[in-house]
Amino acid sequence: MLSGLLIRAENGLVTISSFDYEVSAQLSIEANIDSDGTVLVSGRLLNDIVKSFPNAPVSFSLEDSKVRVTCRSSNFTLATMPVDEYPELPSQPQTAGTVDGSVFARAVSQVITAASRDDTLPILTAVKLEIEGDTITFLATDRYRLAMREIRWTPSQPDVSTSVLIKAKTLNDVAKSLAGGGDLQISLSEDDALVGFSSGSRRTTSVLVDGDYPKIRQLFPEDTPIHAVVNTAELIEASRRVSLVSGATDMCVCTSLRTTRWFWTPASTTMPQRQRASTPSSPVSRSPWDSTLRISMRAERHQHRVPAVLLRLGA
Repeated sequence: MLSGLLIRAENGLVTISSFDYEVSAQLSIEANIDSDGTVLVSGRLLNDIVKSFPNAPVSFSLEDSKVRVTCRSSNFTLATMPVDEYPELPSQPQTAGTVDGSVFARAVSQVITAASRDDTLPILTAVKLEIEGDTITFLATDRYRLAMREIRWTPSQPDVSTSVLIKAKTLNDVAKSLAGGGDLQISLSEDDALVGFSSGSRRTTSVLVDGDYPKIRQLFPEDTPIHAVVNTAELIEASRRVSLVSGATDMCVCTSLRTTRWFWTPASTTMPQRQRASTPSSPVSRSPWDSTLRISMRAERHQHRVPAVLLRLGA
């Protein structure tokens, strides 16, 4: 039932909704409607069908318990599911403020690479949003990597102070589907159980992750006397070439700073396990980096630890 898409046609609008008891999404588009109605069909199958259509008008018609989807010479028939058994979508919480959608999407893409993908530690699969006045700070970690990004927004209450945990996957989906339409409205429920995002005729809600997130802000060094500024494209290309000879179980690399050159070599398979775990496992990604990247290292070396590497990104 939850795999279905709820399609409602009325008042010149077609509204498409989905809900899995954690995340809900809804989109409204204008359409020529001959008669009002509501149907529930398989979301995955409908998505596959629509993606195969050319850029041309699509018509939907209900025939008994079947939905006929037509585009030019293509015709598909889908079975429907009981509409009355579909759960009601949660209401959008009260708007907490507005942020530029492109800025939000860029911040998300730069931070979620550090979020964990290990579901056995669900708290680390989330991104922490700390909201203080007109600043939103994104924080993420998988215990080995740390990421922090600050952006400005326009809060409804200038003295707002709160923090929420949102799954990294949900934030990524929001950034891709909603953040490209101009201003993005962020909504928070009074009981801190639900967060909502809306832009134009699209909106989504998500339950928040419950738990105590690690205090990682204090782990970012205030002073980094050893640093280098490198071309981002060259760094990415170098890391890709070196990764070709990295072992299947050893995906780390060792770096060495010289006066004018940056040396990038595969990590030795004989490196102690604890040191390998402390080495950043993915210093670069396909996120939209700036043209240059500042790479800093702590001067001191602690026992059983390699120096921390800090990547500083521009706005």
